[in-house]
Amino acid sequence: MMPTFSILIPVYNAQDYLCQCLDSLLCQKGNDYEILLLDDGSLDKSLAICRQYSDAHAMIHVESQENAGPLISRKRLLEKAAGTYCIFSDADDYWEKDFLTEIRTALGKYPDCDLLCFGSYRVWPDLVKKEVLLYEKEKVFTADKKQELYELALVNSGLFSACGKVFRKELVLQEVYERYREMRYAEDRIQVMQMLLQARMIVYLPERLYYYRAVEGSLTQHVTVKRFENMYTYTGALDRFMEDAGIDTGENRKIAYTGLMNDFMDSLLKLDTSEKTRREKKRELDFIRQLPYYKMLQTESDRKRLPIYHKIRYAVLQSGFYSGLIGMDQFLLQIKKVFGKKGLFRKSK
Repeated sequence: MMPTFSILIPVYNAQDYLCQCLDSLLCQKGNDYEILLLDDGSLDKSLAICRQYSDAHAMIHVESQENAGPLISRKRLLEKAAGTYCIFSDADDYWEKDFLTEIRTALGKYPDCDLLCFGSYRVWPDLVKKEVLLYEKEKVFTADKKQELYELALVNSGLFSACGKVFRKELVLQEVYERYREMRYAEDRIQVMQMLLQARMIVYLPERLYYYRAVEGSLTQHVTVKRFENMYTYTGALDRFMEDAGIDTGENRKIAYTGLMNDFMDSLLKLDTSEKTRREKKRELDFIRQLPYYKMLQTESDRKRLPIYHKIRYAVLQSGFYSGLIGMDQFLLQIKKVFGKKGLFRKSK
């Protein structure tokens, strides 16, 4: 029996969470899915765990490669996928019980659906939080009615995430993987932009089916200067998306680039400077200020729309008072740790 669904998981140094991810998939009902794992040169026990699960379960298949990054890993997984529909998952995330049942029901109701989106949770060590739903009710977007969704993606980056979606395999354009093969950040956004443009019908479900884990040390939590260099490449893809989608207006550009400026300031807060001297940290911040990406954000964004603490941090960065920014960010990080340890956030179910 050919699988209907191929669940595709690039794996890199995920030994602490990989079992929970795989267990959440193995408990799904039905035998119409396969799980494809690709170890991307992990330095921990991830590959051994993958092989252990593969030996025990016929639906799990494992391959490995030297480290090539998430984009090339996803490309290789797609080439191996046998299912009509594909589902990306990160190796440190996990899934709701019976999520495949929900997906089967939706696709049975909308057989012409090319891209299925749904809600998610965000998981920290001491907090599970419901992400805000895009819509409270099921919503269908046909080919001539996608502009609303395009514009929503500019203010909600979750729509550009490769995880938390089900898509027809042929929806992915191979040229994306070749053009952006060197990218290590935001590469999934570029893949999903193409899916949104290519899909004839997109369906949104108001159910939360995916648990996205905020892991210290992951690519999204562990930021290097390379991220800011990659994001300049990303802006070219974003501009093309807005043009192709027919939403390249002055206001939409302000919305999109203000969101990127907000992301930029968040990323500065996560900048990996723990092993650097204060002088090295200042030099790195000065280098980032000279990047074309930073200069583009200054030109295109509306900084009046930023949160107040980002406005202050931006003003300090722009003034060149790097010691002040470093001290401010260390204080903010400590505040986050204290709030987390004291359990001031209530867990949601």
